[in-house]
Amino acid sequence: MSPAPLVCPACRHVVGGDLHVRTLAPVGGLLGCDCGATYPVVDGIPIVFRDVDTWLRSEGVEALRRHDLPDDVAARIAVGTGGAAARNASLVDVYTRSREGALQDWLRDRIAALDGAILEMGAGIGASSRPDVLALDHNLALLRHHPAARVCGDAADPPFLPASFDAVVLANVLDSCAQPGLILAQADALLRPGGRLIVTCAYAFHEDITPRGQRFGPQELAAALDGRAPLLGYGIPHRRIEEIDRVAWPLALSERLTHVHAAHALISVKSG
Repeated sequence: MSPAPLVCPACRHVVGGDLHVRTLAPVGGLLGCDCGATYPVVDGIPIVFRDVDTWLRSEGVEALRRHDLPDDVAARIAVGTGGAAARNASLVDVYTRSREGALQDWLRDRIAALDGAILEMGAGIGASSRPDVLALDHNLALLRHHPAARVCGDAADPPFLPASFDAVVLANVLDSCAQPGLILAQADALLRPGGRLIVTCAYAFHEDITPRGQRFGPQELAAALDGRAPLLGYGIPHRRIEEIDRVAWPLALSERLTHVHAAHALISVKSG
C-alpha cells in the first residue's frame, strides 16, 4: 500500500478556491470512498484513476495477470493475447535492458541524495533502486518491476494531497504525455515549499501522444523552472540549482540495437 494518503479522484473538486477531498480506506480487497467509488488493489498496487473502468477496459489484461507466472510463460501469453499485453511486455523488455547510461547514472546519484518523502511520477521500472520512494505510473506492467511502494494512477490527476512530498522526480515523462505543462504543474503542487524537483527530458515528442501545441524545448522548460515564463499556461515558481544538457540516455530497443537520446536534466527548488 502507499505510504502517502490516497485521495479519491472521482469526487475531488474545488469550491470557491478550496480543495475538497476524501481519503480512501480498505473495503475488502478494494479501496473505497464515502462517495461510493471503489478501486482495485492488485498484488499490493492500488489502481486509482478518476475513471478506473476506462483504464480497466484498456489495461485490464495486465490487472488480471497472475503474479506467479514465470517470465517465459507471461511472454508467451502476451504474444498470443496482443494489444496491451504485447505492448507492455515490449516496454518491460526495453527498460529492463536499459538500466545503464550517463543519464541513468546521473539520476541514481541525484535521487540517492534526496531526503524526506520522495515521489517518482511516471516512474516505470524506477530511476533508482531506493526502496523508500513512492512510484506513480499508469502502466501496471512496468510498476510490477519497481522496487518501492507503487500506485497505478494518472500523473495528470494524481491521487495525493497537495504538498505531500519533499522531492518529486519526473524522469523522461514530459515528452511521453498529452499535457506536459499540466504534469509539471501537478508535480509542483505535490511539492512542499523548499522541495526539490528533478526533471529530465529528451524532447522526443510523438505525433500520436503529444499535440503540437503542447510541445516545448529546453529554453521553455528552463524559463518555467526559473519562474520567468509559464509552460503552456502553467506557472512554476522554482529556483534552478543544477542543469546539464545533451547527456546520453541509451535505450536498448533490442539485443543489437540501442537508440541514444541527448537528454536535458534539471534540478530546481520550490519557492516559498
